[in-house]
Amino acid sequence: MDLSSFTIIVSAVFSLVYAIFVFKLCHAWKNIKEFGSTKVTSWPFISVIVCMRNESAVIPHLLTSLAAQNYPAMEFEIIVSDDFSEDDSVRNAENFAAENPHLNIKILKPSAPQKPGKKFALAAAVHHARGEIIAMTDADCTLNKFWLKTMVSHHFTSRAELTAGPVRLTGNSLFQKMQQIEFMSLAGTTGSFIQLRKPMMVNAANMMFNKQSFIDSGRMNPQESAASGDDTFFMLALAERNPDAVSFCKHETAMVETQAIQSPASFIQQRIRWASKTRHYPSFYIRLTGIALFAFHFLILLFFFLSFANSDYLIPAFMMLLSKWLADGMVLSLYNRFFKVNAGLMAWIVTFLIHPLYLVLIPLLTLKKNYKWKERPGKT
Repeated sequence: MDLSSFTIIVSAVFSLVYAIFVFKLCHAWKNIKEFGSTKVTSWPFISVIVCMRNESAVIPHLLTSLAAQNYPAMEFEIIVSDDFSEDDSVRNAENFAAENPHLNIKILKPSAPQKPGKKFALAAAVHHARGEIIAMTDADCTLNKFWLKTMVSHHFTSRAELTAGPVRLTGNSLFQKMQQIEFMSLAGTTGSFIQLRKPMMVNAANMMFNKQSFIDSGRMNPQESAASGDDTFFMLALAERNPDAVSFCKHETAMVETQAIQSPASFIQQRIRWASKTRHYPSFYIRLTGIALFAFHFLILLFFFLSFANSDYLIPAFMMLLSKWLADGMVLSLYNRFFKVNAGLMAWIVTFLIHPLYLVLIPLLTLKKNYKWKERPGKT
């Protein structure tokens, strides 16, 4: 067998595996039933936790969204847990609480024993939470007024220990629209894998969980080995014990929105931070999926690079790229029926063109062992 035939066979095998992988995602997403309204006779008391660091510009807007919830005001509290902010985040949150005394808002400042990091701010907030059910979102998010009721209804109907909710990015620039497409793929994949009973990730910008489950998982004493990811580590611990403990709320009113990052440099730092926690995941299928996806996209770039010296590599390169475009187009169009991302044709074209490079570059950048996020250095 000559080299040309071998590379074609390799590209065909990888293309087939990738197509099967994407087909399973599509099938799983279709099988997630859109959650309908549920009549709840007695709404439980909920603790809504918001961990923040340097969010002075957005925390009043988030608190306004929470104040507008149509959930009974006496049946939920808002706990804002500060992670050593260096701006006016705490002051702005305190001012909002003072101007809205009818709301049950607690502002937690980091005490001396508390270590820097969102995971420690979250543990402190859970410790002070009165509710047996915890709802969680981020300081830079926007919520519609039905968010809390929808998440609570789904959480009780599904009898889950953790409910993941949908998250959508907003923004007007071409770069932000490209992020909307990429992030939609992550949010949709989150739901698909949960439906497959193999949860892979969860977004702390929109989730709900049982307080006791969080305590039992050991997350009240988080480890410092990874700078982030305790939300996903918590979910994986639940799923390992019981795959049905995790559910996905597929409903428009459960959607949380947050603005896409404006700076490419900040975007890369965020993605390095996210990718760096993968090696800490205990589940083999997550690491295997990551390695397989990296290998698939690396081969696409490798074959295109080698084609400059030998044009025979163009056939396997285009074969894999075409299979990727067809498969990705299928799953993203399916996800977009729910997420309704109106990014425009140019954003879709550019995203499809550079996506293989992005999926190879980010894992490689984690090898440099450090990054910076929210004015705080971190290590991969």
